[in-house]
Amino acid sequence: ATSFYLLLKQFADKQKAILEYHTKADLAEKQFFSDIKPDAYFTFETEKGKRSCFVEIDMETESKATVRRKMQRYIDYYISQEWKAIARSFPIIATISLTTTRVETILSETSELLKENDYPLILCKFATFTTIEKHELGSMIWDVALKEEKARLL
Repeated sequence: ATSFYLLLKQFADKQKAILEYHTKADLAEKQFFSDIKPDAYFTFETEKGKRSCFVEIDMETESKATVRRKMQRYIDYYISQEWKAIARSFPIIATISLTTTRVETILSETSELLKENDYPLILCKFATFTTIEKHELGSMIWDVALKEEKARLL
């Protein structure tokens, strides 16, 4: 999580953005996130507007079933509309994994779960640590659930 934060901070500085970053420990005290428990949450504000993002750091230790349950909690949170107390639009869910094989697996599982839940308006994006380090964070490197083309994180 620290290496992702440092890359994000560097990107925010380059974009002259205001970055507010909260770790899992910071979020433990926030009632808004008690059901979903992201590894981090951040807001990124530029002159063009403000975006928010949940961050999941996937160390590839959880089973596919556990990942599905975690993603279902995000869908349930979206449906509950509790998130409207903190954001105008539902935060992006960014998952960072160790390998492209794992990204493909989680991307497939998440896409299937979104279909099963009647396609809620949730953006789920996936990349590896290596890809993020090799390219700028804002590059078209993110796989997106239910989309063919790559996208930027924000």
